[in-house]
Amino acid sequence: MEALRLRKKYPEVTQDDMFDLISRFNAINTDTPGRVDKAHILQVLQATGESYDKARETLKQVSVDASGKVELEDWVELNVKLRQQPASSVLPTRAGKVTVHGTSATVSHTINQDELAEFTNHINAVRVDHSQQVRL
Repeated sequence: MEALRLRKKYPEVTQDDMFDLISRFNAINTDTPGRVDKAHILQVLQATGESYDKARETLKQVSVDASGKVELEDWVELNVKLRQQPASSVLPTRAGKVTVHGTSATVSHTINQDELAEFTNHINAVRVDHSQQVRL
């Protein structure tokens, strides 16, 4: 029944793909059936090969409730938007700078491409001991 309602709202998703999306959502381990934390959703998408930045930016466009929980319809909307979005539109670059927007319209930060690369390397490195680093 839920699949039929969602297919009407998202006609661009085939019936098989809709059943797959519903199955993937229901397979996510959560304490609250039918509702998943945004952070957990991002982990699941990353595990399937989706870019963290693309998923995070797209998730901001989905109407998640005030508790920050993603429901099935939000999950379908998120996946539809991810499929429709070209890879380069997530972090637009202008004159060698990347502008990242925060959770509200008034928050943004601009950094150079080289700063972005160095910062990404920095946050992805975990120090095991003083002589070696491990990439996550």
